[in-house]
Amino acid sequence: IGFFWLRQEEQIVAKEILAEKREQVVLPDQSSIELQAGSFLSYAASDWENNREVFLKGEAFFEVEKGEKFDIKLKDGTVSILGTSFLITEMEDSLEVVCFSGKVQVEAYGFKEILEAGQKILAVKGKSPERAETALVQPLWLSSNIRLTDAPLSVVLMQLEEIYGVQFTGSIDQQNVFTGNFPTSDLETALAQVLGPFNIEYELDEASKLVTFK
Repeated sequence: IGFFWLRQEEQIVAKEILAEKREQVVLPDQSSIELQAGSFLSYAASDWENNREVFLKGEAFFEVEKGEKFDIKLKDGTVSILGTSFLITEMEDSLEVVCFSGKVQVEAYGFKEILEAGQKILAVKGKSPERAETALVQPLWLSSNIRLTDAPLSVVLMQLEEIYGVQFTGSIDQQNVFTGNFPTSDLETALAQVLGPFNIEYELDEASKLVTFK
C-alpha cells in the first residue's frame, strides 16, 4: 500500500506492507526481506538512498547489501547493521535477534549489544538479555531442508541439536565432513541422512531425545 509522508516540505513516497502470508520484499538497494505472515514493514522508498531505515513489527529475515548504515526500527528498540543476514522476532515486551553473517548492533530495553555471526540474543523487558550461540545458517521457516557443503560433522550435529532439541553422546571421527541435505521436521530421517553415509551406528531414545553413538 503506497501513501505519502510530508517531511521538511518534501513529498516522501513511502511503502507499507502487511504480509497476509510469507512474503519477500526487495528494497531499492536490492537488500531483501522475508516477512513472516502477519508481520508489518514500512520504509521511505523515494528517500532510500539517503536514509536506509525500515520499521518492523513482527518477524523477518534480512539479507542486507553493504553500504551506508541500515536501521531497523522496532517498537522498543533498534537493530543497526552495515551488511549481513539476520533474523528479528519482535513480540510483546520481548525481542530476539539471530545473526547469521556479519555483525549487528541491538539496542533495546536500556542495553546495547553487538552480535557476530553465529550468535543470538533474547531480550525481555525488565530482565537482563540472554546471549547464546547458534549453528544455523538461516531461519528454519525459510526451508523444510538444510543444505550443507563440506561442513564438519561436529557442526552438523550442533545444528541437529538446535533444530530438534536432541543431545549426542559417544565419540565420532571429528575429521568427517558432510555434504548433502537433511529435513528440519523429521528427526529419524535427518539422523539417517547425516550419519548413514559415514556408517555411524547409533541408538535414539525418543523419550529423552538422546542419541548414543555405538
